[in-house]
Amino acid sequence: MSIENTLSFLIDACNESGKVSSRITDQVTTFSAKKYMDDTSLTEWDAFNDNDDKSVFFYAYNPSSTAGQGSEYVAFWLPQAKITASPVVDVDGIVAEGVEVKAHKSASGSNNSIFLGFI
Repeated sequence: MSIENTLSFLIDACNESGKVSSRITDQVTTFSAKKYMDDTSLTEWDAFNDNDDKSVFFYAYNPSSTAGQGSEYVAFWLPQAKITASPVVDVDGIVAEGVEVKAHKSASGSNNSIFLGFI
């Protein structure tokens, strides 16, 4: 997961740093993952297609000694993400499909490109 923000600064000659404030003018959010492939079925080989729009949700947490419980959860949701590449890759001798996506806002511009949640 990578989130890159481009900042634009409001210039002020009276301020020692030369700027007063900033705002984000552009954001690029990308995500990549490797999905192990089942080599017994050829239908798995085209599970992801380049230029398809997908919604991506994933989460991570620190597990506890009690099964099914954890702490320090973080969740990511990319409501609209375009698959930019899906090459077949080798992960320690196991065939996997590498999926690379780039998040974008909806056509109406009403949705953000990424939502983050922390518990």
